[in-house]
Amino acid sequence: MKKKFYLIIAILVAVVLSGGTYAYTYTTAGVTIGATADPKDIATVYAGATPPSGWTAPSGYGVPPSWSPVINTAGSITKGSIFWIDPGNYTGDLLVTVYLTNSAALTSYYTYVNMAMMVHSSPDGTTWSEVTNPPFKTAGKYNYYLALTNGYAQFKLPGGNKYHIAIDNGVWYCINTSGIVDPSYYCEVGQA
Repeated sequence: MKKKFYLIIAILVAVVLSGGTYAYTYTTAGVTIGATADPKDIATVYAGATPPSGWTAPSGYGVPPSWSPVINTAGSITKGSIFWIDPGNYTGDLLVTVYLTNSAALTSYYTYVNMAMMVHSSPDGTTWSEVTNPPFKTAGKYNYYLALTNGYAQFKLPGGNKYHIAIDNGVWYCINTSGIVDPSYYCEVGQA
């Protein structure tokens, strides 16, 4: 009887140990994935109103967006250029994000600032047309805004062209002009 008891205990121990080993080898594995990074940038972004060398500004642009704040007054923003994007030899679609980087500081001077965005494309940096995919204007209304409340706009642009990003118009309401600051923008471009 004792031999049967020890045999049953030995079988149970063997089952437990072999099952645990099986489960362990079943749930663990190693894989090596090779990856290489492209040493080139996807695009070069030029900040400011002045087009890069050899480019011309779309008609009516080439100046920064502007307005003249007056305390306790609403006003409009005149159109102006903020970024130029050159994808070089990259022909894939671009994911572009434009940020308003100092919206917290602007809230000390404005109750609202809403800036309608426009993007132009060009095959060579000299002949420009409004981008229609995605549509930046539908039935005369703008689809992308930079504002104190959202702080950024993101859109996908078809590859193979140079791009001009602008503030096309906008509105504001000023509550303080003492030490007023200008809006600050940042543009990030990646693969779409």
